[in-house]
Amino acid sequence: VELSVYRRVGSDEQASQRPLFVHPGGPGADVKSVVEDIARIFPTAIEKFTVIGLSTRGSSENAAAGCSGLLSDLVQAQFDVNAAKRYADSCAQNKQSLVGDASTRATIEDLENLRKLLGYNSVMFLGWSYGATLGAALAMTYPKSVQRAVLDAPADPLQVPGDFFAQRQLAQSKNIESIVTECSNDPQCKLAPNTFGRIQNLLASDVENSASLALERMLYDNDLGTLFTALFEAEEGNWAQVRAIANERLGQIANGDRSGTMSSQVVVRCSDVSHEEAKQVMQRQENALPSQQLLGLGASMYAVCMQLPETRLPLSTLVITPEASQAKVLVIASSGDSVIPTWSSQALATKLSWSFLEVDQLRHLAVGYNTVATDAALKCLALDDCNESKE
Repeated sequence: VELSVYRRVGSDEQASQRPLFVHPGGPGADVKSVVEDIARIFPTAIEKFTVIGLSTRGSSENAAAGCSGLLSDLVQAQFDVNAAKRYADSCAQNKQSLVGDASTRATIEDLENLRKLLGYNSVMFLGWSYGATLGAALAMTYPKSVQRAVLDAPADPLQVPGDFFAQRQLAQSKNIESIVTECSNDPQCKLAPNTFGRIQNLLASDVENSASLALERMLYDNDLGTLFTALFEAEEGNWAQVRAIANERLGQIANGDRSGTMSSQVVVRCSDVSHEEAKQVMQRQENALPSQQLLGLGASMYAVCMQLPETRLPLSTLVITPEASQAKVLVIASSGDSVIPTWSSQALATKLSWSFLEVDQLRHLAVGYNTVATDAALKCLALDDCNESKE
């Protein structure tokens, strides 16, 4: 497997002695871009570090090693077994496919091998979302290789997928309640009154699942004005804006090309979960009330996983090294995160005696988006003070 490494050396004379591994998440986010753009998050302090990004097996650069199926089949996979089979076939028939070989456990070994290759005794780590989950798994497996880490919205690598899925369902339901209340109290909101009922009607009438994908996407960064306007226009018969947001969620670029993020996510997801775990997730979705089913792709990726050969390295087989609880790790979570529920990140921190910081915001991700979280991350990485705590 060929992987690319990106590096940004800070101007400080000691920067070469302060390696900072970064991963933007996804799986499928652009690793190269986060290395190039990290100065936006830490404008001055980043000059003290050598920032290193590995285009992991789940990065969009390696989309050719994924799936080429229709996105419409992926969207419908949880409802239509034939759609799931067609999308899975596009993965299995690709001679370059890494399905089954792009597991988080394999990526941990890639990162550890990179550390050794570069000659570092240990490194710092900064990860967002899946990148934070990857960082957690790295610290759990090789704690002595991690000087300190900041993990923004990590899931517990060892949490049962079905249980995590149920937590996401609950978090999304709570966030929908919050945005319904916000719309109801806003005289300018075009989707009031009866906001909840009107959203449910749109979801029920949308055979393409565009409204569900758009709603999931807007909960990601709390862009409610755009969301309510788009849903109102859909009520009036104009679905263009809703479909545009849905396409953005699916990684489809304006010119019709695809960024590869969905393919990458399928490759990693199906390399991380067993068939039994995928089946449990699908059952959770099937048994949920319509208003409580997970938005967007729901259980579609897991439906595709069921049609592929079973992975050899499910993430659930990862073994925690006893020294993991001694690692200097700061876990950060947003109170209104519906992608990685706050309590999932907090439970991970509690289990491993890692520091935990919760910031009050209705969105996914905090470092680079929230001043308190960004300052705490910098204090941990630059000053070796990771002992934040806020219940």
